[in-house]
Amino acid sequence: AGMNISESAGVDKNTLIGMMHNISVGGNQMLKVTGDVFENIDGDLHSEVKKDRNTVGHSGFVSQSESTEFHSNNDIQNNSTENTTQN
Repeated sequence: AGMNISESAGVDKNTLIGMMHNISVGGNQMLKVTGDVFENIDGDLHSEVKKDRNTVGHSGFVSQSESTEFHSNNDIQNNSTENTTQN
């Protein structure tokens, strides 16, 4: 199919798939949304990340990893299943 394939829709694009939709990306994948993102999942959601997972929003930052060092000028909420040490 060549090197690049581009798709463009002026207003809306809808895709309906009956059973399974697989996407394999050999390099990086980027999703840029200028509006809201809505997810509706009737079954389970399985997600695996081999490195850290970071979620950044205007009101806060969430990071999931085996160990984290975090500095803040405001309050810190710590949710951990292991013992927590403070320096």
